Amino acid sequence: MSIANVKEFYLHLERNPRIRQEALLLQHQYAGQEEVINAFILLAQREGFPFTLEEFIQVMYENAREVEKPARATSTDSSSSKS
Repeated sequence: MSIANVKEFYLHLERNPRIRQEALLLQHQYAGQEEVINAFILLAQREGFPFTLEEFIQVMYENAREVEKPARATSTDSSSSKS
């Protein structure tokens, strides 16, 4: 199991519309977020991309930080241009 598998599974979802649709439907099949995530991890394992909940959370955290960086730069740029 590995963080690389989480990232590879997301690439697999981009290349495979049927599996991507199956993953998206998990939100409608399960009531709780924890159930959705567990089902997502099982889907990834079934597709040959095993990873743990902890590895999944780590990748989500890293992605959030990457998305946050441009937002910070934009808000800093707009703040400095107001001076």
